[in-house]
Amino acid sequence: MVKIIHCADIHIGSVLQNLSSDKAKIRKREIIDTFLNLMNYANKNKVNVVIIAGDLFDKNTIAKSTKKEILDTIANYTAIDFLYLTGNHDDKIKFDDEDLELPPNLKLFNSKDDWIYFDYGDVCITGFDVHKSKGTGFYEKLKLDKNKFNIATMHGDLKTIQLDRLKGKYIDYLALGDIHIPCTEPKKLDIRGLYGYCGCLEGRGNDESGERGFFLIEISQGKMKREFIKIAKRKHEIVEIDITGLDNHTKIASAMSIATQSIKKENIVRVILKGKYNADTQKDKENLTRKLQETFFCGNIKDLSKLDMSSVDYENEISLRREFVELVKQSNLPDDEKDKIIEYGIKALQGEVIEI
Repeated sequence: MVKIIHCADIHIGSVLQNLSSDKAKIRKREIIDTFLNLMNYANKNKVNVVIIAGDLFDKNTIAKSTKKEILDTIANYTAIDFLYLTGNHDDKIKFDDEDLELPPNLKLFNSKDDWIYFDYGDVCITGFDVHKSKGTGFYEKLKLDKNKFNIATMHGDLKTIQLDRLKGKYIDYLALGDIHIPCTEPKKLDIRGLYGYCGCLEGRGNDESGERGFFLIEISQGKMKREFIKIAKRKHEIVEIDITGLDNHTKIASAMSIATQSIKKENIVRVILKGKYNADTQKDKENLTRKLQETFFCGNIKDLSKLDMSSVDYENEISLRREFVELVKQSNLPDDEKDKIIEYGIKALQGEVIEI
């Protein structure tokens, strides 16, 4: 049996937005620690090979000390081969310029012209860095033994990688990186092979919500078993709340509390407000954000709720709001633009932050 880990998109050194400087510092370290935890898992579970399908690092200006820490840790696990394919974020990463010695168990798919092959008995693992290639002739260069279990490694989306040109090449599993959402169910490449994205190890933003981890692959007698292993320190959680009918801030805050009560305190939460609110409804977004940040590692609010235009009726009121609404209604603007201007205007008059 050959045991393999398929991981990608670790993005060590990533710039983390929507976090305070102290929380960003914590998360940057956690991204490194999660990759170190993956190595420890591989060692404890007698994994033979770790495939890194691109973007181990987030940028080419990564600190030398960080590179050295990763290389030194890899060197400690001498029984494991680490097969590293660079991606679009770390395709220009260099080690020799900084006198960093690569451990013998770190092997690179670093050819600009051809596929690199590594054999493990009846299992062959190959890879090609499309970001270093100047053309697409490399597809024809892929040569695999149909009697082996063949894994091909690439990094890119399905616009960059032409799946049709990989069909009929005796690929059993195409290990992909670049898309940060894991394919929990492998997809058909051709009559013989499957392909899948493993996703990232740690979500780095609200667009990377849900479970994150890697695939543990076991190959025995030409058959593959693939299991998704959750490893992320924290999850990004997204919660939607319909505030229709919630006519004051206390009710909205209570609904948010109920909707988030099952989320673990160490996670990162985004609450999306949806539905319609009345013109007189008060929403204190700053207070809601503060409540989230007091409860969870980090939290933020995105307000997508819309003003219920039927509630805008100031005919019997003498006020600045009435004058504003009447002025907009009498304009020659399209109705949808009028509604949007009235919504923003009433928010401004109520002291709310306007998001465009």
